[in-house]
Amino acid sequence: MLVLLGCASMAAAQCVAPSANVFDTSASGNCSAVDACKAKLTTCQASATCNTVSSCYGDAVSCMTALSSYRTNSSSPCYAIGNAVYLAQLLASASSSMNNTALQNSCNFLVCQLQNQSSLGCTANLSTTVCTSARLLPSSTPTTNPTGVNTVAVTVTIRISGANWTIVLADPVKKASAVAALLADLAALLGIDVSFLSITGLVAGSLTINLAIYAGSGKTADALISSANSASGSSAWMTNTKSVYATVGSDTLTTLSVSAATATPAPAGGTTTSVSGSTTAAPGSSAVGAAGVWAVAAVAAVAALLA
Repeated sequence: MLVLLGCASMAAAQCVAPSANVFDTSASGNCSAVDACKAKLTTCQASATCNTVSSCYGDAVSCMTALSSYRTNSSSPCYAIGNAVYLAQLLASASSSMNNTALQNSCNFLVCQLQNQSSLGCTANLSTTVCTSARLLPSSTPTTNPTGVNTVAVTVTIRISGANWTIVLADPVKKASAVAALLADLAALLGIDVSFLSITGLVAGSLTINLAIYAGSGKTADALISSANSASGSSAWMTNTKSVYATVGSDTLTTLSVSAATATPAPAGGTTTSVSGSTTAAPGSSAVGAAGVWAVAAVAAVAALLA
């Protein structure tokens, strides 16, 4: 949590902690970017009044949401908090409204705490104003493919254990959360940006995941296949997925099987068949072609599976 210097306000607002606090910096370790956000806030606060301090809080929130850029570097001390922010943004993007998302609730809690810790003693509750106007999601409108390439390079089928996946897939909200979590975990496993991934199918029992990986990710097909196969017999890669599954079951998840192969060119019929014989939707079809970058990728990947 970002902390302001000064005495607590006599008119402290009641702050409601979210079940998952995206902006909790207590475990951020040596992330210098978090320290930079704190320093920026302290400087702004020093010359603020009750009429202007909301802009300080807004800048602090924007600074914290920008930490999501560290999700692509697993060796960075900012990776854990960056990945948490990114996953929350992914889920918020897939929601019909920002209201009551983990991202906005965390923003409200952060601003409420900052206001309580301020020495200004402002009586107005600024969290609603700040968190409605703050930049919680990227403001740019990305194209549907960052590289201009819509070719599926590799197809992967992963089967993971779990007796309650039927419950997850039957609930639209839980399903959206599972898709977002799987995308984040698979991107980290493969070492590529999530914009190059599309989940083309989920089948419950144990959970079978059909994954398409686009060309242009910066890794060769062989490297991607090797990374995918490294998940076999392991649960270490599914950090976010396990958190989602824990809401419906306490059984231990593990990877039961992985089948990864180089994709062959799409035939005229609109499907792409991997050399291992599995079939996935071709680029340009409703399941794969909708995937893109950032929020566009999140909305498309989730919406395709919720249709």
